[in-house]
Amino acid sequence: MERRVRIQKGKQGSQLKLRVLIVEDHPVNMKIMRFMLEKKDCEIYEATNGVEAVDLFQKVLPHLIFMDMQMPVMDGLKAAEEIRRLDNEQKSGKRTTIIALTASVSQEERADSIDAGIDIFLAKPLTYEKLSEIIKGTNPLEMGISPEYTVFDYKGLIELFSGNKNLVDKLIDEFLMGSITTLAKLDIFVTHNDYASIENLAHSLKGQLLNMKAGKAAKEFSKLEKKAAQNNKEIDSCYNSCLDSINELRDEIEKINR
Repeated sequence: MERRVRIQKGKQGSQLKLRVLIVEDHPVNMKIMRFMLEKKDCEIYEATNGVEAVDLFQKVLPHLIFMDMQMPVMDGLKAAEEIRRLDNEQKSGKRTTIIALTASVSQEERADSIDAGIDIFLAKPLTYEKLSEIIKGTNPLEMGISPEYTVFDYKGLIELFSGNKNLVDKLIDEFLMGSITTLAKLDIFVTHNDYASIENLAHSLKGQLLNMKAGKAAKEFSKLEKKAAQNNKEIDSCYNSCLDSINELRDEIEKINR
C-alpha cells in the first residue's frame, strides 16, 4: 500500500522534501504518525508490515524509516536486516536512518536490533516534540553526511543515554581500553589466517562500534567479517583498513573535550 502526500515545489522549482516511510500495522497509530509528519512537510509513504516496507524502500528510497518492531508477516527486525542488505548493495554511500518504535526493549533486544541496522530507539507513544527533535537531528537534506560514514557521533551517543555524559565518557574509556586487548587477539588471528575467529571477533567489534555510534569503523569491520566468512585469503588490506578506522576513531575521541 502506497500513499503519498502532495509535493510542494521549492523556491526554484525543486521538489526536495524529506521522504519518510512509516511502517505500522495499527491504523490509529499510522494516522497519528502521518498527522505529525504532515506538520513537518514531509513526503510520506506507508507500509503495514515488513514485506511492504522492504518493497516500498526499493521504490522510493526514503531518507527516514519509522519502524514498528511488532508486526505480522515480517517483523521490524527482519525488515531492518533486509533494508540494510539492500542499502549495502546500492554502494551509493547513503544510508537510510531506521528508527525503531517500541513499547519497551531489553538490552539484549537492543543489541540485536542495532546489529540488524536500527539506528535510533523511540518509546511509544511518540510525541510531536520528540519526532521534531529526531527529524532535526537525522535529516540528511540538512546534515549532508550519512551516519554510516560518521567517524564518531558523540552527541548522538549522549542522547542515546538520556543525556548522561559521565556514563558515556566512562563507556568510551572502557571501549578504548578493551579494544587494545581485542585488536591484539585479532592481529594474531589474521597472522594465522584463523578465519572463523576473525569472523567472530570482527562481528563483535562491529556491534560494539555501532553501539558507540562509530559508523565508519563499524562498516570496515563488517567488510572484514564478510571476507573472513568467505575464507578470503586477500584479507590483509581489509584488516589494515579496519586498523586505520580505529586510529581515526581514537583521534576523533581525543579532540573531544570530555
